[in-house]
Amino acid sequence: MSFADFSLLSLDFLLFAQEDFPLPSFKGSTLRGAFGYAFKKAVCITRHQPQCENCILTANCAYSYIFETPRPAGAEVMRKYEKVPHPFILRPPLNSERFIKAGQELPFGLVLIGRARDYLPYFVLVMEELAARGLGRERGKCILQQVSGSRGGVIYDRENRELLPAHGETGTDLISRAGNSPDQLTIEFQTPLRLVRERKIIRKLTFQDIYRSLLRRLAILQRFHCDLTPEIDFLGLIDQAAAITTVTNETYWQESRRYSTRQKTNMSTSGLVGRLTFSGDLKPFWPVLVLGTYVNVGKNTSFGLGRYRIIEENK
Repeated sequence: MSFADFSLLSLDFLLFAQEDFPLPSFKGSTLRGAFGYAFKKAVCITRHQPQCENCILTANCAYSYIFETPRPAGAEVMRKYEKVPHPFILRPPLNSERFIKAGQELPFGLVLIGRARDYLPYFVLVMEELAARGLGRERGKCILQQVSGSRGGVIYDRENRELLPAHGETGTDLISRAGNSPDQLTIEFQTPLRLVRERKIIRKLTFQDIYRSLLRRLAILQRFHCDLTPEIDFLGLIDQAAAITTVTNETYWQESRRYSTRQKTNMSTSGLVGRLTFSGDLKPFWPVLVLGTYVNVGKNTSFGLGRYRIIEENK
């Protein structure tokens, strides 16, 4: 299986609100913006340098790798792009609660891909600073209560302030835990999915659309962040995916927007949410579908968009 050595680390962060404050219904954009700002403030030693592209430290900078993620010089894939997918995925709370009260817990997740796991201490430090600086437009102050790793154990808490080792998982681990492929399954998009075909957002999804995007995303993440070259029959698998039939399509378009501090404008985070049920010989596609539940699919995955879960109908 081509993604057997794909590696990731899933983390669960628990913040504790110290005061009342509002947050948008989709909290991914707020967390992503605050996270990026706090990360750069914590690790950048050339604070006068506004653009990473012009900095002589870019090749060895944690912030540049995590948030700018330039395409390595000489890379044969994605040659039309200056940057590659980020090695992290935020998993914001799925509830649409818009007001956080003092004393309330605010949980969210974070997935680190491949080499990004080496920067775990940075992520914990920055999350602590992010909480203290405050979230949302009113800068609601929080405390980082604890951080748990992939296997459920606490690796950091504010009482001991000691960061314990966190063990990641491989593609083999994750796929094995998921069990055998079902004959029919439902994919439920929990956050808006933005897939593009021929420069247009797709409004009516097929299995092939989803699988094509997932396969490409996983291959790129594996190549650039796990230092592995995937051996995949892309065209063959994508052609096979066209044979999977759509049983039901209960997706709908959900409108949402975020404000981009960098671009000084509102940007769309709208996309498809809801369920699609597929039937057919799903076995060849099962590993990619399982891994996709950890890395999301489509555009703006680092914000938490394109998150889905699999509901198995039968085996």
